[in-house]
This record gives sequence, structure tokens and C-alpha cells, in this order.
Amino acid sequence: MLISQLPEPRDREGRSIKPPELPSGTFILYRDAGIDSESKSFNLAEYPPERRHSLAGGGFDDATTWIAFNLPEGKVVTLMTHHREPEDGQPVWDLRYTGETVDLVGTGTPQLVDLDAIYMGDKLSSFFWRQVDLNQGAIELFEEFDYKGSRTLLFISEWADEERHALNGWYIEDRLSSVRWSTLDDTVVVRLFETRKKEEGGRSFNEIHGAGKVKEIPDLTRHDFDNVLSSFLWTRIIPERAVIKSFKIKFDETNFEDGSVKNYTVIQEGLNDSPVDQPGKISLSHEISETVTLTISDEHRVGAKFGFRHLSKAGVGDAGTESEVTIELSYDYTHRDEKESSKTVTTVTALEQDFIKPRYSSFKCEMVAMVGRLKPTTFRTDVTRWYNQDLPGTVKEIDEVTRKTLYRRDEMLVGRIEGSFCYKVRLEIKSTPIPGRPPPQA
Repeated sequence: MLISQLPEPRDREGRSIKPPELPSGTFILYRDAGIDSESKSFNLAEYPPERRHSLAGGGFDDATTWIAFNLPEGKVVTLMTHHREPEDGQPVWDLRYTGETVDLVGTGTPQLVDLDAIYMGDKLSSFFWRQVDLNQGAIELFEEFDYKGSRTLLFISEWADEERHALNGWYIEDRLSSVRWSTLDDTVVVRLFETRKKEEGGRSFNEIHGAGKVKEIPDLTRHDFDNVLSSFLWTRIIPERAVIKSFKIKFDETNFEDGSVKNYTVIQEGLNDSPVDQPGKISLSHEISETVTLTISDEHRVGAKFGFRHLSKAGVGDAGTESEVTIELSYDYTHRDEKESSKTVTTVTALEQDFIKPRYSSFKCEMVAMVGRLKPTTFRTDVTRWYNQDLPGTVKEIDEVTRKTLYRRDEMLVGRIEGSFCYKVRLEIKSTPIPGRPPPQA
């Protein structure tokens, strides 16, 4: 499911107004209600991510009525009523003292927003953007009943689990009236609190479960939690164990960063003064140190120790233009104090190739290994997890490893890999007949 779409402009007959065509990764601010009004375009490529950018000086500070945007999935632009730099150690998405906000959540399709419909017309003064892991979902916090008025989004992937996060200085603090969590991952549980700290006591709202049938509350007065929100905390239902399917990533030289390719060469020379061709081996080792980083997008707040190893296979010869790396992943859920989102390993590549030493010939064998830095590459692989409680799509069974009655579910693991890999090996053999010996056989 998608995060709730912001209200679209409508014509006099109540029909939605179609957004304009615009390139991916851009948004447009319109001064008045109409796509033919004065406007200003923004290309995210021109603005560094995770930094706040003021609208002052461009003619659109507190002067926007409509917004059109077309953002790739996972890219989010947050516009704020006040331009304020984050304090030291404060992430850019901590909305302390930034006032009301509007989040443009990328879906890969153009959208048009009527700011007046959410009481945000002529209020925007600043923005920032970043890539968000939407797989974990978000909590939608609304100032008014029935999911109306100012909306604040809490993206679960941006906040550490099992920590109470105070919302002091946020616009939504003490203003929350309705809440929606239809996109929340079904292993996530969220609690909302009246006070900022645990020792301060106070009321709490404990109905937000990703696996629950209820996905929204239109009126928090019925739960004695209207206009009291001050902090939140989230936890995850942790599996008893998981088995992750190994997978392969194939690549060629187009997948590597420009200017990153280096050649490593080894030469073997010798003489085969015998009447038969002889097998030879040429090796290159302890020369290529590869650093590989792997990041898991949907596990980084679980609290688990994970490991991985990779086995590279480089293409050989002119025909061997495609290479592959095999990834093996494992999780240890007994190490819940280790909250790793990524791991970097350094390995030494050892290459060995067979070749033929022609009879009655001197020979020179040259092996060149081409190593480049792989661009960040997204991967997906199957994972089977066993939980100690019933979740949507699970199958109850006696687990053959733990011998416990658990609930098994096949899921998808998403992550990213980058680093240095040997992607191609070139082998060249030159030979010269030994004078006075029989010529090599054709």
C-alpha cells in the first residue's frame, strides 16, 4: 500500500486536474492556483541531499499554492514553514522548530498538490530531500480529525528501534488528532506517548501494529489521546531464526565507476624442451585487496549480527566479458545487542589460470586482471523466517532446527552491495620454436 496521497486540485465540476509532464527527480512550485501561473522548478540533482535549502531570494518564500512533482520511488522532499539548520548531531529529518511540513513521497509518477486543501498555502520557506527506505512503512500523523489538516510523516527506517524519540519543538507535538499506518511493515509495533521521557509517566497509545487489521484511527478522543502526543517508540517482532538464499550478481565493465578500473599483471616465462605440450599454471595472489560493503535495508534496526562472504568469478579472455559474484548471508539473532546495517570485508583475490606450454618452444604467458569499483547495486533474494507468533502469511509448524512450534514465512530480503571486484582476466601466450628442434605441431 502507498502512503496517503496529498489532496489534488479540482476544477469547478469537482474533477481532478491532471498534473503537468515533468522530468523524474523534479518538483515545481506554483504561485497561484493553476499550472499556468508563475512557477519555479527544482531539480534534485542540483541540491545536495540531507541538507536544508532556503526558498528565500527566489520569489517563492511563503508564496506557493500548488506543487507538481515527479520523484523516483523512495525519494522524499520535505518542505517546511521555517528554515532552520539542524543542531549538531540532529538528523535533517528531525523537524524540531521547522513548523508545519509537507512531504512529497516519490512513486515514480507525476502528482499535483493543492496546498490550500491542507491549509499550507503561502507557508513554505525551506526544503530538504533524501532517499528513504519505504519498505518499513510510515506513521501518518494528522492535526485534525478524519486525516485532515497538517500531516507529519514518521518514516520508521529513519529512527532507531527501542528508543524513545521526543518530539519537542515539532509542530505535531500536542496537536495529533488522527493517525494512519496502512504502510507499516507487519513486524513493526509503535507506541505513542503523552510525555517525552519514560520517567515522566503519562498516557500512551498502543494500538499501532503493522500486523493488525486496524490501520487507522480517525478520532483519537475516543482513545483519550487527542492533542497529547510528545514522543514515540517502535519495536520489531524478531524472528527466531532465518535462512537466506545465496544469490549471484552479474556485471560487466558498464557497472563500474568511471576511472576506477586498475590492471594487475603477472608474467611467466619459460622453456618447454620436450616433444609434447605441457600444462602450465599462472597465478596472481596477495596483490589485489578487495573491500566490499554490503548493506541490508530491512534489517538494520532488528538487532542482529550478520555476516557475509562473496565468491567472485571473473570472465576470462575476450569472450569473458560478464562476471559474477556469489553472496552468502547469515543472521545470528542471539546477538541482538549488535545493530548492524552494513558490513565491510577485505579479501585478497587469488587468481589461477591454466595454459598450454607448446612443445620445443620458449613461451611467455601474461595474465592481466582488471579490477574496478562496482557502483552501488541493489539486490533482492529470498529469505525464510520463523517467528514465535502468528503473522499474516505464516505457516504453523514444528521447526526442525529449534524443535519449537513456530510460524514460518517466505519473505524477500533487499539490500545493496558495492566495492572492488575483479571482473575480467585477459590471458595472452606467445611462443617461439627452439632452433634445431622439430617444429610445433599444427
